[in-house]
Amino acid sequence: MKTNRTYQIEPPKFRKAVHILIYLAKDGAFQSSATIACSVQSHATFLRRILALLANAGIVETREGREGGYGLKTSPDRISLAEVYMAVRGEEHDCAAAEAACEQTEMLDSAMDEIMLEADKRMQEFLQGYTLADLMETLTPK
Repeated sequence: MKTNRTYQIEPPKFRKAVHILIYLAKDGAFQSSATIACSVQSHATFLRRILALLANAGIVETREGREGGYGLKTSPDRISLAEVYMAVRGEEHDCAAAEAACEQTEMLDSAMDEIMLEADKRMQEFLQGYTLADLMETLTPK
C-alpha cells in the first residue's frame, strides 16, 4: 500500500533510518555509506546525514579507514523504534523566535504546538513497544 506523504506523522528521515538499520542488522558487518545508499536506494549525502544523527544517538558506530564504515552499536532487539524516531525527528523549533503575523496566528500556532507535542509523545510511547528485531521478523518468509 502506497502512503501519501501528507498523512505521514513521522519525520521523513524516520523510514529511511529504519531501512538503514535493518540493512546493517541483516548484514552484520560495517558498510560504507555508498554501499548502504545503494542497498536502501537513497542518495549517499542524505544517507550520511541520517547516519550522523544515528551515530550521535549512539545507535550506530562509525569507523574510519579502509575497513571502516557504519555498523550497529548493539543488537537489533535492543534498538527500539522510539530511539530511532527520537534520533532523527529533528530539533524542537523555538516558537518564541518566530514572528507571528497576527494574534490569531499566534493562538493557532500555540494550539497546534500543543497538539503536535502530544502526538509526538504518544508516537514515542507507541514505538517504544517495537524493536528492529520485531520489524525484521515481518520480513522473514514463514
